[in-house]
Amino acid sequence: MRPNTLLPAAFLFFGISASGDTPCDLSLMRYVHSPARLKIVEGCVTIRGTVISKYINPWDGDYHVNIRPDAEFMYLLNDADRKKGRLVTEFVCQSRFSIRRIIKKNEKQVCEGYSNFLQIPKMGDYVEMTGIHVDDVQEGHMEIHPVTNIKIIMTRKAIKAARHK
Repeated sequence: MRPNTLLPAAFLFFGISASGDTPCDLSLMRYVHSPARLKIVEGCVTIRGTVISKYINPWDGDYHVNIRPDAEFMYLLNDADRKKGRLVTEFVCQSRFSIRRIIKKNEKQVCEGYSNFLQIPKMGDYVEMTGIHVDDVQEGHMEIHPVTNIKIIMTRKAIKAARHK
């Protein structure tokens, strides 16, 4: 389910992930700062992979979790992403700082009235994430932004224990 046409991120709708079983709320795009910089490639996708790095962006309060996707999801990456071996995923409005952030949208804070309670995975966790597949044309990479659902399939600790049995 890969459309040939990129849609502006301003198009908001509800959808079902490509696997057909995990709902995805595209209306969460309203909590993305500067959505015009993002082009929707696929409304909803579900990916699996391993967390290889993460950090909170102090500028916008989004939590960035970089994933090394399983081989079947490599089509979601562009050449720059493949070179770095990762897909950027963003959990919007995760930081308390995001409530006070400077970015404004229609004279309101971008995260005003919204709290994101999705669990942030730990380094090395094996996860399944659902969200909106976008092309960040300013940064030159693909993203799942925002992440709308996450399942931690196996923690790093469990993976390590299984290897040592």
